[in-house]
Amino acid sequence: MSAPDPPLRILHLVSSERWTGAAEPAATLAAEELRHGHQVEVACIGGHGFQQRLIEWGLPFIGGFFFDRRLGPSHLYKDIVRLRRYVLARQPDIIHCHLPHDHWVASLALRRPLSTLARQGEPAIVRTMHRDAAPRHDLTHRWLAGKGSDMIIAVSLPQRQALIDVVGLPAYKIKWVRGSVDLERFHPGVSGEPVRTESRIPREALVAGMVARMQPNRGHHWMLDTIEEVFAHVPMAFYLLTGRGEIKEALDQRIAAHRLGHHLRRIGYRWHDLVETYAAMDVFVMLAPGSDGTCRAMLEAMACGRAVIGARRGAIGDTIEPGVSGWLVAPESRRELTQALIEALGQPERTRAMGEAARARVEQFHTRQAQYQSTLEVYQEALARRAPARV
Repeated sequence: MSAPDPPLRILHLVSSERWTGAAEPAATLAAEELRHGHQVEVACIGGHGFQQRLIEWGLPFIGGFFFDRRLGPSHLYKDIVRLRRYVLARQPDIIHCHLPHDHWVASLALRRPLSTLARQGEPAIVRTMHRDAAPRHDLTHRWLAGKGSDMIIAVSLPQRQALIDVVGLPAYKIKWVRGSVDLERFHPGVSGEPVRTESRIPREALVAGMVARMQPNRGHHWMLDTIEEVFAHVPMAFYLLTGRGEIKEALDQRIAAHRLGHHLRRIGYRWHDLVETYAAMDVFVMLAPGSDGTCRAMLEAMACGRAVIGARRGAIGDTIEPGVSGWLVAPESRRELTQALIEALGQPERTRAMGEAARARVEQFHTRQAQYQSTLEVYQEALARRAPARV
């Protein structure tokens, strides 16, 4: 890969210690930027799984930040001082913030009235809003999104519109950048038989599956509500729930007590055989975005050639082409979800064709290269709009 002309100096801030939520997308972007010849470093909470994964990926790690999300004044002050010293020593072009706390650290460190670095040509601050939730719009958060940053990256079109309508940001300042997926790791042609065998799912079964953290707002119970009517139309219908989380026991109890429990499976968290897990499904179900608003599991399933049934929320609605690569249903609509499941499992040949279209869509819009190029354009605009001094 040839070096860019000129390469940018980029610092990613991720105030997390865990390899979850914003961590993986931030590291994935940093790795792609490094591959294109930029000077990239990543700061997170050291000594935990996130730092270990950065080491495994060969990404330069910057330590010394507390990133205390409890807002302890001593740790916050030390982080501000640490970042100012870093900027003076390394002179980065871009500070890319990925979570609210590190955004506050960067903005307080580098923006007036608290900083004099603005007079010396401070780096541009870019923030990605990874969690596709209603934006906070009190006075302090309006300042953070406004004067506290040069550009904002939204992970969905509805999120971008909310930042304009609710927070009052100018449209030019918010760019939509699609999520990306590893098309080499996630691909069609992998056998799902090992996962079906382990899960005691018959070979002839028609499987609707979900990979999502087991939280009350992710739609697991909503999906289970549909099984009786779906089973009445598609007797070989099976549901496969994959993940971990706080409602795991409640789901287990419901499955154990259900009269169709033998058609319901919960198999826990998967990593090493995640591709095979997607392959074990005939259709993938995504009913709400999680901590990664790009809905990474949906993109992975599509890359594996699986059509998707999704609720019309955030990036799900941006990604699925109804009738082409999947189905879009109204949030919380049991009737629409049931009908989509009956169609998907009852017409397997059509569903397979839609899975092929899903793969083609991610190849067109959701590559690592496409995400990198879109983000680079955001950086370039942030640098072009950066004023030599701020008030």
